[in-house]
Amino acid sequence: MTTVTYHTRVPESLIPFCEAMAGLMPHIERNLYRDLEAGRAVTDLKRAYQRRYGINARHFNALSRC
Repeated sequence: MTTVTYHTRVPESLIPFCEAMAGLMPHIERNLYRDLEAGRAVTDLKRAYQRRYGINARHFNALSRC
């Protein structure tokens, strides 16, 4: 079996965005966990979280499956 590794450089202009997302996603995940524990349905939360945090459906789906 052969292993291949790829490397890439992130453009400097994207670093602030990446840092902001790295701080935002755990915050959203904690809030989502709290709402799910309170008994709220994922389908109801999806649209609300997209509006509140400005994330897309793919981001929400990834967080809801953690």
